[in-house]
Amino acid sequence: MGGVRGNGVKDVRIYGRGVIEGEFKHRRMVLIENSSNITIEGISIRNGRGWTNTLTNCDDVKFDGVKVIGFGPSSDGINPLGSRNFEIKNSFFRCTDDCIAIKSPDSTLITENITVTKNTMIGYAFSDGITIGFETNGPEIRNIQVKDCDILIARGGSRVDGHSAFSIICDGPAWIHDIVYENIRVEEPVRKLFELHVTDGTDYGINPPGRISDVYLKDVQWNSKRPIILSGYNSSHDIDNVTFENCFILDTLLTSVDSTIFNINEFVSGVSFK
Repeated sequence: MGGVRGNGVKDVRIYGRGVIEGEFKHRRMVLIENSSNITIEGISIRNGRGWTNTLTNCDDVKFDGVKVIGFGPSSDGINPLGSRNFEIKNSFFRCTDDCIAIKSPDSTLITENITVTKNTMIGYAFSDGITIGFETNGPEIRNIQVKDCDILIARGGSRVDGHSAFSIICDGPAWIHDIVYENIRVEEPVRKLFELHVTDGTDYGINPPGRISDVYLKDVQWNSKRPIILSGYNSSHDIDNVTFENCFILDTLLTSVDSTIFNINEFVSGVSFK
């Protein structure tokens, strides 16, 4: 039983076919801060308390072929916090909180250049497959790419009326922009298919609101007909430039704002279809 701790380290590789076991006693199974050139590959990490892999203010991080198994409360899979140049690929997640949660909790740190590719996600209790935002205290979250992923389950309640298969929840002053979702498959009839939401900034903290722009979805397949939510906060804290290309709900191609699917408020502009 145990975990991994590092602060101010660099050039670290953790690899193999072993298991890091928390036995529901160890909090933050992997906690690495202010570090660079970190590779974690091939291992399984399971049964921790709280967020499983938490990396704050880190640069050049790679998770490859990792299995994250969480059954306890708040068992987020991997959380890049205020980090840069971060890759998560070929990995499996079974979590009771968000499988991957990209955040910017520190007001001085930009979160940028994150790629999430070829992962499988199962989320129970309080879980998106992948979410961007929440605790968005930093100035920007930008240049995020999510590609070739399978979201099998995403369930549970939240302070923004439940979880989605994948979402951007801007709950704080950050500008979240240049986000790409491509070749994503969502299996279960999730509560919400997709959500962009600019809150008043107080759902998960005490902050002013932010904004979201330049979000691109291509080759996304949802296997149930549930809502897509696009909700800005006001005219200064809005959502702009959202593109859907070759996106399907069941066998129907999205070609326009269908009122039986889309819930869009007046603080959203530039929604287009290809």
